Amino acid sequence: MAIDWQFKQDAPEFEQGEAIRAQGSMLRELHAMLKEKDPGFGGLVQVQNKRREFLWVHSDFVDEY
Repeated sequence: MAIDWQFKQDAPEFEQGEAIRAQGSMLRELHAMLKEKDPGFGGLVQVQNKRREFLWVHSDFVDEY
């Protein structure tokens, strides 16, 4: 299931509850694809939360992290 999303070309029909956590090489591939399709990441900003995880959030919410 985790690999299948890579082959869906611009298909927004993910079912609710079908989210996956991308890690390692899958995360790097996802990052490269997003950077290629939208270099500005839709205006999102990378932040680090208290658990030292990196998140992408809207610029209005950066101060919450």
